Amino acid sequence: MKTTTKVLATLALSSSLIFGGAMAMGPGKHHHKGHGFNVERMAKKLDLTEAQSTKIQALIDAHKAERPKFDKEAMKAKRKDMKSEYVAFLNAPQFDEAAIRAKMAERAEKQADRKVAKMKLKHSIYQVLNEEQRAEYLAMMDKKKRKMKKRMKKHMKHRHDRDAERHSEDS
Repeated sequence: MKTTTKVLATLALSSSLIFGGAMAMGPGKHHHKGHGFNVERMAKKLDLTEAQSTKIQALIDAHKAERPKFDKEAMKAKRKDMKSEYVAFLNAPQFDEAAIRAKMAERAEKQADRKVAKMKLKHSIYQVLNEEQRAEYLAMMDKKKRKMKKRMKKHMKHRHDRDAERHSEDS
């Protein structure tokens, strides 16, 4: 295997795993505008009562309190450790499938925990709404999902184009 290919493989694996590690920390100050729940916007779109808005805000606040706080320095250290760990996997004389599967299972479990917590919040919010509001809430969530899918598709195309350009420069 060429040295450049090894380096590219290492970087590709490391960057994807580092990105996964960043996502494992959960949402924090590093997230972009538009992620999460905006009670004011939700109140306007769903025509919430004051009592509903207050209850939903309390649910969101409780959800946020349960999440780990974003710590930039801890994240840097974690990324560095992850990169070292995965480079060690690549440098090992024998492929250790069991160790890699264990690492991936650990990552998948953390992701599942985050998704369950988010779904729990959505369920709690849904229970506060009346029938009309529930239909509109589902429509809002569907629209958000479509927009996110569109953004992801655009991001992946850009990433593919960028990677192809880098690959052609290496040749």
